[in-house]
Amino acid sequence: MWNEIWPPLLIAVLTAIAGWVVKTLIPFLQASIADKVNRRIIETIYAGVRAAEMLFPEGKGVDKLNYVMDLITRQEYIIDEEELRALIEQAVYELKRK
Repeated sequence: MWNEIWPPLLIAVLTAIAGWVVKTLIPFLQASIADKVNRRIIETIYAGVRAAEMLFPEGKGVDKLNYVMDLITRQEYIIDEEELRALIEQAVYELKRK
């Protein structure tokens, strides 16, 4: 009797575990990876803004902006240009405020 019940029961338990992994663990890992990538993008933007401030003289804001945007796009991050521009402006504002 156990020989007839055991295989379907095992399959049901393994299916439930697989469902839990797909529903819970995978989204958690994806969110964790996305958070790390976002932090890395922001760190790169801040480093790029600091470097641009040292490399280009005052009044060369367009050159500084292009430098940082090029730095990020070369890293092959997937980010919208408007969002990137906003993050760069935020970094400039915060670094000048300090």
